[in-house]
Amino acid sequence: MAFKKRKKHLLIADPGELRVIFLRMGEGARALELKYGNEILRKLIIEVEEKDLILEFPVDDRERLSLRQGQSLQVSFFYESKLYYGALPVKGAGKLSGKDALRVGIPAGLQIKDDFGLTQLHLNPRLDVTFTSQFNDFCDGGLVNIGPEGVDIKSDQGWVGELVRIDMETDLGFELEPGFRIASRGRVLYVNNVGEKLMGVQFLDMDRPTSNRISEWISQQSVARKTADKAYLADRQAGIKRRPSEIPTEKGINKAPQLMYDYKTVFHEGKPWVLLLCKDESLIQRIGKTLKRKYGVLVSKGRYINVQKILDFYKPAMTLIHESLDSVSGFDLARTIATENQESVPIVILGNAQDAAEKRNRAVADKAMDYRVIDPYHPLSFFKAVQDFVDLCQFEDED
Repeated sequence: MAFKKRKKHLLIADPGELRVIFLRMGEGARALELKYGNEILRKLIIEVEEKDLILEFPVDDRERLSLRQGQSLQVSFFYESKLYYGALPVKGAGKLSGKDALRVGIPAGLQIKDDFGLTQLHLNPRLDVTFTSQFNDFCDGGLVNIGPEGVDIKSDQGWVGELVRIDMETDLGFELEPGFRIASRGRVLYVNNVGEKLMGVQFLDMDRPTSNRISEWISQQSVARKTADKAYLADRQAGIKRRPSEIPTEKGINKAPQLMYDYKTVFHEGKPWVLLLCKDESLIQRIGKTLKRKYGVLVSKGRYINVQKILDFYKPAMTLIHESLDSVSGFDLARTIATENQESVPIVILGNAQDAAEKRNRAVADKAMDYRVIDPYHPLSFFKAVQDFVDLCQFEDED
């Protein structure tokens, strides 16, 4: 099997599907990349209406670009590890909840920049993938998309150009579900190190029964996904944004929020709570082990919709955000949390030592208390720092 020519980019034109995409982009605090002339800007969605998007858009940017009603902004963004692109018609400008904002129309369609049509279904959480070739020496990626003809593999660190090249062959294996393991020869079809770091691997010599079974599995998962998307959209259209106090229970007692695509929230029971947002499970184990000596520990991958539910229900004394999350910068998420919550949310951003002074300035600008270096990780000094931050916040609350 070989792809001899590139395929026409798929067009997404269903209004419901488009709204779901933008709603989830907004709830995840994931920025849209906008292009107008030679200018490129990254802007967050602050509200999704039936036919329009409201973008956070400072007056200075709007005036510099001389944006007027009827003009269009080119838009692109990664969603479910695919690059979407299209155009947003400008409809007006003003303020929303005190923020400078721009109203743009939801486009009639978005295209997916997928030259080969290799994959069809997004996998969340990503699946572990193993290689029985020289890939073993450097591959730290996870399987994020699958189709009958191949897979997309995402690397957090990026692919090493000298080691990964188009047309390279490898043996790979992964488990779609218990008892359904795929082992196949594959060929690298494309490598992308811009935006999300993706590598497409095309199946080679896949036997027909296995290929048919993969197609059936994808079809079943797609139907379930569409059903979930319809329910999600119906909730939003009905204006249902439940807080924990509004969740009914048999005994009238609040239940912990139900989160999608996330860790088990409570790492360790205790009070006060400290919330850790991090995608690295080994780092979560180390930090959690350090903090549980004195604190209750909550964990999340950092999807904004989940984070807000955790903040509302548990009201942690401190929120620790790693600078690098799956779908958003830790700095951007900190700013969103600080902006969207009327009550102060104490935040410290965690990361490595590279450009630490610059990152500390950015953290403070994004409404965090500080930037703390945890790579290399020193448990005792880290515990003391967190303790000082928590004590300071509790002292200010008493005042």
